[in-house]
Amino acid sequence: MTLPKLIRNEIKCPFLIINNVSTQLALFVGESIEKKISFNEIGKSVEESIKNKYSLVYPKVKKQKMLITICYTGIGSAEQIKKLLIKSIPKKLHYEVKALDLKYLKKYGISNSIFKEYDVKAIIGTNDPRIPQIPYIGLEKLISNDNMKILRLLFSDIKDKKVFDQINENLIENISLERLLSAVTILDVNTVLKAISEMITELEETLNISIKNNQKITLYVHISSLIERLIRNQPLTNYNVQIDNKKTQICSKIKRSLREIENTYGIDVGTSELNYIYDIIYDY
Repeated sequence: MTLPKLIRNEIKCPFLIINNVSTQLALFVGESIEKKISFNEIGKSVEESIKNKYSLVYPKVKKQKMLITICYTGIGSAEQIKKLLIKSIPKKLHYEVKALDLKYLKKYGISNSIFKEYDVKAIIGTNDPRIPQIPYIGLEKLISNDNMKILRLLFSDIKDKKVFDQINENLIENISLERLLSAVTILDVNTVLKAISEMITELEETLNISIKNNQKITLYVHISSLIERLIRNQPLTNYNVQIDNKKTQICSKIKRSLREIENTYGIDVGTSELNYIYDIIYDY
């Protein structure tokens, strides 16, 4: 097709071109658009099922900067995280924030059309979708003590320290721990906070350690997400760890500290999950 080359500099949005269009094909494309299926997936379906050739043309323009939010608990929670970020980022920076379904993002990966249309700076959420070349930032790190490093990664083109300070103040104001947990879980936040607080206190006493504030924040967010995942039967299965006798003993103590949470929510925290919590405490 020569048409894509001719129109690329003239269009302002993605443009799907299909040859030999029939009434049946036009109806299929229209229904797909109504279902909010991406142009790229529509083109692939047309080519595979109806054997028509297609070309998807993206405008030759400067891409808008974007942050993507995701959450294990679904698109509704990702939307809540998005709202918290929009309140915190000054409008003059012209950043767009978009909530995406985690399964959808994992399914299409870097071939997702959003990475062609936008300059995606990072993915923020509770589970790493492992998209090549796109940084993932755990939600808990936004309110940790060293979040300025995270802000410099998210807004790498900003040099004005005052702007960084403003964003940081906005995050502190808009993203409290309660709001954060409300965004990532449908469970009663006060009950979850109390259960995790008691678990952390027992851990500190049992292990004879003092857990830092940023580690505690990480534990609150991670364990609340963990509870939600395990209720949905979505355990962490791909966390690679090196195990020795000392670590095994500590993990058994972590397991014991989680017994009230396990009993309350009817879940069983497995080896991978225990090792992840171990790494938060000792390697964070």
